[in-house]
Amino acid sequence: MILDNENLEGALRENLDLRRRLMSEVAKAEEPVMLGQKIQKWWRFGRAEDQPLIFALLLVVIAVAFYFFL
Repeated sequence: MILDNENLEGALRENLDLRRRLMSEVAKAEEPVMLGQKIQKWWRFGRAEDQPLIFALLLVVIAVAFYFFL
């Protein structure tokens, strides 16, 4: 019974070590993200082909607000 527990503990330690190595390799392999790419992702609503439609709707909303409030 003691021998089985020692084998299990050793296998768990080896598994944790392999996971740590894998995570460090994954972290090294990831490409750095530029600030411009982050900002572009934050400000994007919908798909790229929907951008002109969303912009046009925003302009209409602003125009209606100016018409009623000014």
